[in-house]
Amino acid sequence: MESKKFEQAMKELNVIVKELESDDIGLEDAIEKFKSGMVLAKECHLKLSEIEKSVHQIINNEGQLETNKLGE
Repeated sequence: MESKKFEQAMKELNVIVKELESDDIGLEDAIEKFKSGMVLAKECHLKLSEIEKSVHQIINNEGQLETNKLGE
């Protein structure tokens, strides 16, 4: 799966959730949507973890800004 921006992945995940909550979806389709949703959820979780690490690199233990740039 190609990496998506966090916001796009969340939008797609929300669409899948709404589809799964509807009464108009068959079991096989629901399973496929669930699998796709789990992939998107994992991708979002990984992106948030990366961002959290970047924020911790920017701010040191004393609350001072570091000179490191994001992603370094």
